[in-house]
Amino acid sequence: SSFWMGENVRFCCVNAYGSAQSTLEELVSCKPHIIAMQEITAVHAETVFPKLQSFLQKTCSKEWQVIYIVGSDGLANALFVDTTIFSLGPQWQLKLCGGKEIRGAVAVDLTHKEKNTKFTVCVTHLDHRWEAVRKLQLNDVLVKMEDPNQESILFAGDFNSLLRSDYSDAEWTDIKQARAKVQIEAPQSTVTDRIQDAGFRDVRTFLIERGYEEVETAPFHTTPYNTRVDYIWVSKAALANGVIPVNIQHVEIEASDHRMVLADFGFL
Repeated sequence: SSFWMGENVRFCCVNAYGSAQSTLEELVSCKPHIIAMQEITAVHAETVFPKLQSFLQKTCSKEWQVIYIVGSDGLANALFVDTTIFSLGPQWQLKLCGGKEIRGAVAVDLTHKEKNTKFTVCVTHLDHRWEAVRKLQLNDVLVKMEDPNQESILFAGDFNSLLRSDYSDAEWTDIKQARAKVQIEAPQSTVTDRIQDAGFRDVRTFLIERGYEEVETAPFHTTPYNTRVDYIWVSKAALANGVIPVNIQHVEIEASDHRMVLADFGFL
């Protein structure tokens, strides 16, 4: 049987850079039902995935399905799904070009077996250098994706873009000055603006607006540079269809340079 937190489903988003065994054990200890991973390589598929699947089967649930795309010329993404809770539908994969490194996106349609709620999970990892490239890559994903205003979608990953509302004017200026010193592009939010315009809500912001003080005061930076670039987004249609965020955490893990994002969803 699966580990449940009441009726909630736990969604874990993690940059898999490193992926030491201790990190896999730490990942499994959070008892996820869906895992969205970024920075996947062929080595992960051969060595890390079997270990992770074994840990998940021992600790969480007996049945897990992995959906991943691995290209020899770039970084990839993977989804692990607890199939005791969800049945799997159609999947799609997308290669994202334009930057120094090939990136991608992976998505799968899921149905919550008990609630009969249908939704899509998509994970991506956008370019780490230029906002203009990230915007082009994001547009490719949004074109492939169903309309977030009409379809229930959870969209997660490392977007390498900032959300302006996360920072005060003074903090934004500090980030701009720090980046200028090391000749990195100034902070940008056009990608996160575009995601919101498309019909998504940032889970952290959604919860803060609803009075979750513990979310507002908890650490939320996901990089060593005191910025957040890893997000879980929920479509407006998902909210209307009863896929409701109830908590989010940003958790340090040993072998990644990113914090892991954990979001809990209730299914009404």
